Amino acid sequence: MKTSFLLFSLFLVTAWTQAQNSDEAAIRKVTEGETMASMAGDVAKELSYWRNAPYISLSGTGGSNKPLFVQGYENVKRQLEEWGKMPIASTMGKPQLLYSDYQVRVSGSSAWATYRQKVTFPNGQGHTNRESRYLEKVGNDWKIVNVTFMVEELNYPDSGDETSIKEVIEGETKAFGNRMADKVMSYWAHTPYISHSMEVMGYESLSDAMLKVAAGNPSIAEYQSAANSDYAIRVNGTSAWVTFIQERQTSAGKARARQARYLEKLDGQWKLVAVLADDEVPPMTEALVKSMTREYEQGPSAYFKKYCTPDYVFVGSEGDPYTLDQTLDLLKKVGSEKVSMQLTDLKIRNYGKTAIVTGINTSSYQTPGKSANTYKDRFTYTYLYDGSQWKWTSAQHAKLEYSPNVLSERK
Repeated sequence: MKTSFLLFSLFLVTAWTQAQNSDEAAIRKVTEGETMASMAGDVAKELSYWRNAPYISLSGTGGSNKPLFVQGYENVKRQLEEWGKMPIASTMGKPQLLYSDYQVRVSGSSAWATYRQKVTFPNGQGHTNRESRYLEKVGNDWKIVNVTFMVEELNYPDSGDETSIKEVIEGETKAFGNRMADKVMSYWAHTPYISHSMEVMGYESLSDAMLKVAAGNPSIAEYQSAANSDYAIRVNGTSAWVTFIQERQTSAGKARARQARYLEKLDGQWKLVAVLADDEVPPMTEALVKSMTREYEQGPSAYFKKYCTPDYVFVGSEGDPYTLDQTLDLLKKVGSEKVSMQLTDLKIRNYGKTAIVTGINTSSYQTPGKSANTYKDRFTYTYLYDGSQWKWTSAQHAKLEYSPNVLSERK
């Protein structure tokens, strides 16, 4: 008798568990089916998941954080029909739905379900909600009695925000190109936590840096004609993250950089908080080295002024260091602005924004009133890419063969 009782009890438990699992699966099918019908704007199908009763209700908060509460079948129907006039899937594409944290409790012919729902559209935009459903079983079918939703995260930048954000980004760049430091700073948040890829923190520090750059860097004029493309803008409330590609024309050709901006909306206006830039560095090549060499031959002084960094240093064959100014003085002393230079045995190594070039330099020049001089060195040149062109930062020569007067004319 005891064995029969135990077997019967086990049967009841198994049957109850199977029924519970079957109910949970049916409830999930109803809640998720209603959501997909809503996305598609299929109001008739959406309503088929609801109970036709005067006490049903729909409540929640949307992206505007305004509360919504609708009660009664006819009122819920009208609200769903209003939403159905602009089905989100018709403009955004079919979404990917990800459900997590599902909790379903069935008690007789009533059920309570809670879960997190993440909606992602093909363009990457979407939202995450915390949702709950109260359902009742009518015959063999579960029907929705109440829907409650609360938005946790939104990623739907409206066109107004996108336009304003682009205007801030492009306005700041143009002002920078025009050396208008005060105008540049008007696009920034006046806070102590802003930062720039120049590694300055805080409004006052960045303002000082902008004034110095505007006064001392002639190449920033290139930013007047900078063009941005491939914008990706993510707005989350009063914060925005933006990535894009920026191209500008420089004296050395077209420069291309990947850029990122973080902005905050303060008093209704978007302001820059952080700027990140990563130039796509064109490699130093043998063709570029030889092209620069031809330019050097036509006028060494002009070449040094155009292509050398302010801290350029030249180390001669006897170990004497020359600054940029001292190198220019040496060229004046030698008195030749026409040089024949032949580079051979070239080896080029690129390390991001740094390039090292080694080889043999055979040069000849004519000092006025003196015989022609020729020297042959093994050299090491170091270049740095400044965002628009390669700049010469250092040169070191080791003597191979020199005409008799080469070294004496440098004294």
